[in-house]
Amino acid sequence: MRPSVLARVVYGSGLLVAPKTVLRLIGGSVEDRVLILAARALGVRHLLQAAWTVLTPTRRVARLGAVADVLHAMSVLPVVAFDASRRRSVAIDVVVEAALGGAGALEAAQLSA
Repeated sequence: MRPSVLARVVYGSGLLVAPKTVLRLIGGSVEDRVLILAARALGVRHLLQAAWTVLTPTRRVARLGAVADVLHAMSVLPVVAFDASRRRSVAIDVVVEAALGGAGALEAAQLSA
């Protein structure tokens, strides 16, 4: 299993199974129900993406995964900019998403079509 896929599985599992623990570690409010629900949904997305990447290890799938990560990171930038109560945890998620997207793009370059 590629390192980025393993990282995605660990991060996604944590978000799905123990969102409050992950939020506590990254400075998010464990009382924010919206943040907890979003963390669980993101965990599901990461696990599905990891499964798809393992089952279909092609350049196209890796590229699509990288695009999904970058789009997610970009889509939550307004939260970082305008929501002080969620800024830290969402900013950390942006960094994680950007790192996973970058890793996916690098891996895509190494895979066959």
